[in-house]
Amino acid sequence: PAVKQLLLEVHVIGYKKAQTQLEVNKSSYNFILDEQPIDLKEVEIKKKPLTISIGDTLSYDVSSFSRLEDRSIGDVIRRLPGITIAENGQISYNGKTISNLFIHGDDLMDGRYGLATRVISKEMIKSVDIIQNHQPIKVLKNKVFTDDVAMNLVLKDENKIKLGGQAMLGGGLPEQFDMAFNGMVFDKIFKMLNSLQVNNSGIDYCNDF
Repeated sequence: PAVKQLLLEVHVIGYKKAQTQLEVNKSSYNFILDEQPIDLKEVEIKKKPLTISIGDTLSYDVSSFSRLEDRSIGDVIRRLPGITIAENGQISYNGKTISNLFIHGDDLMDGRYGLATRVISKEMIKSVDIIQNHQPIKVLKNKVFTDDVAMNLVLKDENKIKLGGQAMLGGGLPEQFDMAFNGMVFDKIFKMLNSLQVNNSGIDYCNDF
């Protein structure tokens, strides 16, 4: 006699489920399953942020980390793994302050790079390179060790001239003003970043120039 209300049911992905009633003193059951294809839910494969490491240089692809709301390359840099920007504009990599900020290999800012990260458009830059063990004196490269870290902003299409500008005007009571006008020209050979800033509200420009 069958054991009432006891069933053995089998589930296998891609096949219809099958069941049979348990019987007394029977320990072996055979099932023949019918195929039943299933539709998988849509899978979206997102592009991973692109980083390339060559020797002491780690290169971050700007397009992989940038967002629509980013206004300058500084907004993108804040999002790069291992990189932090302090309130005064100071950039650090893994806790170590960078020694230089280069624009396509040239040190325009002489260590004071707050202005560059705020006014250079993300659309101008192809990648942000972190150079570890950076030796600024070329004749000493690979001869004298240094633990300095430098950052290099690599231009898109280095052979085309890139023009950019930025203007800002602010005011307040009583009789306060804050004005800034920035202009830049970049290509592989010629690079220029000019800025005119004035205010009477106590803003310090020391980190910019």
